[in-house]
Amino acid sequence: MDGSSENQSVKATKRQWTAEEDAVLVQGLLKLVDDGWKADAGSFKPGYTKVLEKYILNKFPGCTLKANPHIESRVKRLKSQYSAIKDMLGPSASGFGWDDTRKMIIVEKEIYSQWCKSHPTAIGLFGKPFPHFDSLDTVFGKDKASGNAAEDTVDMLICLFRWRRNSLHQLKGAGHELIWMAMKMIFCHRYQKHRQLTLLIIGLESVGEKGEA
Repeated sequence: MDGSSENQSVKATKRQWTAEEDAVLVQGLLKLVDDGWKADAGSFKPGYTKVLEKYILNKFPGCTLKANPHIESRVKRLKSQYSAIKDMLGPSASGFGWDDTRKMIIVEKEIYSQWCKSHPTAIGLFGKPFPHFDSLDTVFGKDKASGNAAEDTVDMLICLFRWRRNSLHQLKGAGHELIWMAMKMIFCHRYQKHRQLTLLIIGLESVGEKGEA
């Protein structure tokens, strides 16, 4: 009897989220960030799930999603998936890329399988779109939590121009263009959040080089 009651309770807490509900949940998380609900280490202040419950109910009248357990567990799931992707795109991983059109990880199946052996939170993300990655980077990323939104951009600029200053003048002939193209790929992979800025900077630099020549 106790086992039956427990199974019924578990079933009652499970709910399949729709794509539309996920989108509204992420919108609500972004609004919480703007409204100052963000705490340290990518977490939120107590009571945030109740605020999200009201936000979702306002968007979907009659919605049965509750702060606990539905919203709380879904936020944890999204954060876990976001963190897993962030790790795969980080400096400790190799062979991974990001398809910004399809919003999914690009990697060979064998490399992915080996990675999942030591990173179980990445299981289930192969070939699966994660459309809210950029938004969740704002929600769970370090820059919003620390208050240093420009920190990654500054680091990227310092690294880029330090390389330009110390190494570019040594590159000669046909090898120069090949190495420069390789550096483009490295910077765009390393700084996923600022890939558009990186491409813009590199594009302007390339134009400058031709002008100088």
